[in-house]
Amino acid sequence: MRAIRMSAAAGSGGSCSAFGDSRVMNKLIHLLILVGFSYGCLLTWALLGLAAEATRGAPLPAFTRLCVSMRPTLIVLPIIAAAYCAWVCFRTPERVPAWVCFFAVVTGFLVLLGFTAGFAAYLPLMPL
Repeated sequence: MRAIRMSAAAGSGGSCSAFGDSRVMNKLIHLLILVGFSYGCLLTWALLGLAAEATRGAPLPAFTRLCVSMRPTLIVLPIIAAAYCAWVCFRTPERVPAWVCFFAVVTGFLVLLGFTAGFAAYLPLMPL
């Protein structure tokens, strides 16, 4: 398959650039998704930190305490995603996993964690 692509590029005047290669673009998109996911986890981590300080000494609701105690997982998740991206980027076979599955998984995690953290941050502010 690679020989066919190379001969097609040679037949078209050699206009095949490294940036136009779909494998390079796939790896670049994986890295862009990782950056977005890491930034989202950082913002969620900061939101939970604000929730812990919102009551100024008053006891937090149980769900908020649970979510604040789970803050370190928001540091571990981007590390796991970065390990997967490193595996994708340094993989030598021709078939690189598609970025769409990675995007779906990290977006699902980020939405789930973001809504949960938003709800946990809002709980101390609700009048009882």
